[in-house]
Amino acid sequence: LLTESTILAVVGGALGLALAVWGVDLLVAYAERFTPRASEIRIDTTVLLYTMGISVLTGLVFGAIPAFNGSLSVSPALRDSGRATQNRQSIRNSLIVVQVAASFMLLIGAGLTIRSLIKLQQVDPGFRTDNILTMRIDLNFTKYRGQRASEFWQRVEERLKGVPGVVTAGGGGTFPLNDGGSASGRIRIRGRELPQTAGGSQVDFLSATPEYFAAIGQPLIAGRNFRMSDNWTTREGGRVVMINRSMAQRYWGTTDPVGQQISGDDGNTWATIIGIVADTRQQLREPVHDEVYVPLFQGGFLSTNWLVRSTVDPAIMQREIRSAIREIDPDQPVDNFRTLAEVRSASLASPTLTATLLGLFGLLALVITAAGIAGVIAFSVNQRTQEFGIRMALGAQRGSVLVMVLRQGLQLVLVGLAIGLAGALVLTRLLTTLLFGIRPTDGLTFVAVSTWPPSPASCRRGARPRWTRWSPCG
Repeated sequence: LLTESTILAVVGGALGLALAVWGVDLLVAYAERFTPRASEIRIDTTVLLYTMGISVLTGLVFGAIPAFNGSLSVSPALRDSGRATQNRQSIRNSLIVVQVAASFMLLIGAGLTIRSLIKLQQVDPGFRTDNILTMRIDLNFTKYRGQRASEFWQRVEERLKGVPGVVTAGGGGTFPLNDGGSASGRIRIRGRELPQTAGGSQVDFLSATPEYFAAIGQPLIAGRNFRMSDNWTTREGGRVVMINRSMAQRYWGTTDPVGQQISGDDGNTWATIIGIVADTRQQLREPVHDEVYVPLFQGGFLSTNWLVRSTVDPAIMQREIRSAIREIDPDQPVDNFRTLAEVRSASLASPTLTATLLGLFGLLALVITAAGIAGVIAFSVNQRTQEFGIRMALGAQRGSVLVMVLRQGLQLVLVGLAIGLAGALVLTRLLTTLLFGIRPTDGLTFVAVSTWPPSPASCRRGARPRWTRWSPCG
């Protein structure tokens, strides 16, 4: 028994390993669209030893089960053959229950992550991504400092707007969905006392040029935009800032905040609010933050990100943009060219890969479970051929026999679903950090997955009793 089962298990493991060797290239080709580390996925010695170990262990464990349920004495075995058959059937049924429970938990996880991904894709970020090219410019700190850096950025914005095909161009310290985050800190409002509790007056500080908001499609709600005159030379006598709608509603409610003064350095310097812009999400998974925009031209920033909106394909404008920057400074590099649509797609890479892999594993588990149910029911039908014949000879109808077989399969499925439901309620808590806009106990997902597995009546047609052309499975 052990030899036979171990040979079967090892052969199965070898076939699975061969399938993995063929499929790993597909996995790498798919995953490299979402992560640069996809090339590290490979089958190494550890994977090979693990596969061999699992195969041998499976053969030993499941090959030993019939021996424990059998008997070395012939007469007791013949006398208790019905009981032995029943014990073996119970073991097979238990395995089916475990398969259903495991596949149910995997499918629940896949369903939750897929629904979460769909909700994430439907999020309105508050800006446009069409025909926008992004890039990064880092200045040499030994060459550009203070006012010289501010003047350089002014020339960059003016020059980029003159490139053929460019509608507008603007820059800032970062932009939504970018890897670089914004600085955050507390603010003070002149003439008002704000609560100093944790996060009570916490806002994000970002920098922007006058054309930044037009380039990204972030509309002005009230007041005015930044101007070229809001630069290094005017910052001491007229520091200005803009805020987003979220911050305006939180601190001023229905009152117009334009003209109010705020400070981000505990009252050492004050800046006047000159305008309010619409809200944007810096990351799709995060809520809208309270934001303060400071003029890029009033600070000596050395590193900036730029957005260029054009009427043509942004990907073909890199050469013209590099030439425009070199006209200002022949030694100034420009790098990290990406369209804003690519940036948004990259921000969804991790949840997309997670949902896809969980979905694939869940479908694989479903196929294995369906095959197991069909196999157990088919084997049970063949074993009970004499019983079915006696029942029908005594007057049982075909429909009643069919219902009996279906009931047996459905009982296994329902027990497995019940166990899987309990396990899923516990394990899905671990997915909380991977989900967006959906609870780990989402009822719609649980109901949909529970009703998805195929009916156990989908048995193979070869499982027919020899005494009739009709079979409860066929």
